[in-house]
Amino acid sequence: ASAVEAWRYETELQALSTRLETVLYHLPEGVCVLDADHRLLLTNPRAQAYLEVLGAGDDEGRLTRLGDRSLEELLIPPPPDQRYHEVRVTSPTRIFEVMSQPIETGPERGGWVLLLQDVTQERVRQERIRQQERLATVGQLAAGIAHDFNNILNVIIGFSDLLLQDPTVSPAARSKLSLIAQQGKRASHLVRQILDFSRRSIAERRPLDLLPFLKEQVKLLQRTLPETIHLSFSWTPGEYLIEADPTQLQQILTNLAVNARDAMPEGGELRIHLSRLCLQEGDPFPFPQMPAGEWVVVTVTDTGVGIPAEVLPHVFEPFFTTKAPGQGTGLGLAQVYGLVKQHQGWIDVSSRLGEGTTFTLYFPALELVQETAPREATPEALPQGQGEMVLVVEDDDMVLRVTETMLTHLGYRVVTARNGEEALQVLAQHREEIRLVLTDLVMPGRGGTALCQIVHRQDPTLPILVMSGYPLGEERQALQTEGVVGWLPKPLSMEQVARAVHQVLQQRR
Repeated sequence: ASAVEAWRYETELQALSTRLETVLYHLPEGVCVLDADHRLLLTNPRAQAYLEVLGAGDDEGRLTRLGDRSLEELLIPPPPDQRYHEVRVTSPTRIFEVMSQPIETGPERGGWVLLLQDVTQERVRQERIRQQERLATVGQLAAGIAHDFNNILNVIIGFSDLLLQDPTVSPAARSKLSLIAQQGKRASHLVRQILDFSRRSIAERRPLDLLPFLKEQVKLLQRTLPETIHLSFSWTPGEYLIEADPTQLQQILTNLAVNARDAMPEGGELRIHLSRLCLQEGDPFPFPQMPAGEWVVVTVTDTGVGIPAEVLPHVFEPFFTTKAPGQGTGLGLAQVYGLVKQHQGWIDVSSRLGEGTTFTLYFPALELVQETAPREATPEALPQGQGEMVLVVEDDDMVLRVTETMLTHLGYRVVTARNGEEALQVLAQHREEIRLVLTDLVMPGRGGTALCQIVHRQDPTLPILVMSGYPLGEERQALQTEGVVGWLPKPLSMEQVARAVHQVLQQRR
């Protein structure tokens, strides 16, 4: 009986040992067992693979370190707010979490159990989420600054335009005024880049076939890039329809090409590739928040100097640049980032020092539809008013003054107000005379949106033009039902105001 019982116990022990080995073999983490002298007694397959990257031992077979940390450090309990030690290796960078547990009983008493987990991809995902949040915060701040700068530039550009049309201005003064206007418009371009980054610039998106568009853009870039840079364009067969603003797409491609040119001062290759990507639930997604579906993918690869690892997380931040003073504003890639996001897209960057950099852009794909070519605007002379009365509503005194002066110069009569309450009072006094309301949107007290609603309710036939440093975006459709017939982006120019006001009044005659 004792022999049978011993056989049964041995059989059960073997079965239990087999089950434990099976569990150990299939664990997603690496498991190592060390004796008291730190020699390896047992490793599962995952741990064996990790130790090829991490492990380092002495001549007697003792494990002495894992990655950039000594084993002695890893056997000390981590800080109270952590459950693990972090270990890194380079070339390429990989990150591991290591947990240690002493063996306090049994034949291996005094030894250790190490649990190893590769968290490289998880850290990359976490960093991308943090970067998206950081860029969104910077974008909100940048948009507010851009709005204030637009008001200042509105005054500089507006009065410069007015003085340039004064025939009594001397040639010497006219030259200086032209320089002021030119630099004001240059500053306006920088503000536009900030608004592009913060995703608050104007976008007129329509269905666009990216394949013929990129073919034309590549031809343009081939004429503008240095001859030492070889530009190639390739694509996989398929449909490449997206909803996009052609002007903004051109800006994206130009900025990336300029960035590549600067990275290849001695010449090199610039490769643009177009493809499609179908993401389904369960697939590895390029970004954690990226939705499933069909995507059009554009990759832009150069063979330049590459971007250092410590710089890579900051390349999309506004005003961040590694170029010498005066050689770059640090807004090019920030503008690219903002424009891609405005198209509900995503952008990624990878780089190796001495090998080059790849930017990968993802745009939501559209089903193929018949596209109607837009009509080109016919140039015409600067239109003049016929004494019509315009109510201008603006809380910034200098912007109000320059707008009033522009309209007066163009032949309109102007009445003004500094907020919604004043505007309603002025409107009540001149109800039969006012033919158009030109109002800012963001004002203290009763703002532009509330003013539009009240004015439209009182007189549905009175047209309203909105001026703002921000595009209307989702507000556009709602404001159109409140009598808003158009939007003027700040800073305003004389030509812009003249054409917009004339067009609205002509349509109401």
